Amino acid sequence: MPRFTSTSTAALTLAVSLAPALAHALPSVKGGADRGDFTVAGHLAKNAAGGLAGRFMIVLQPQVPGDTLAVSCTYTAFSNFSVIRNVASFDATGRCIVLDDDGMLPSFAVSNHFTITDLGPGPDLIDVNMYGAVGIAVPGGAVSFGDFAVSL
Repeated sequence: MPRFTSTSTAALTLAVSLAPALAHALPSVKGGADRGDFTVAGHLAKNAAGGLAGRFMIVLQPQVPGDTLAVSCTYTAFSNFSVIRNVASFDATGRCIVLDDDGMLPSFAVSNHFTITDLGPGPDLIDVNMYGAVGIAVPGGAVSFGDFAVSL
């Protein structure tokens, strides 16, 4: 019966322990960043069964006077998720709550398409477009602060 040295055993153990991790590497996006008056943050990943799990938020704090003081949108339903190299895109639906200057908190359903580009050490890009006549959109371009990680 062959004997393994401790180095061989360690290498074999390392190879065996890495195999399941590599087999389960699935597309994902996570992080958070500011762009203008908007903050976008969250995480989304494909699971082993092909479903999607995650949560994203957009918070708007307008810097111009008006009736709206803040908007907070939470997304918990996702579809059409794809990752191509360093770009993640997906559709998301959720609900927004608006803080009006009269203290009221009206809410509305929202549906958006997200595109997030991970540029590594450089400023990432984000673009959020709305579906329908009512919603929230983040103009596309470079983030001013924060970071997203897109992985395959």
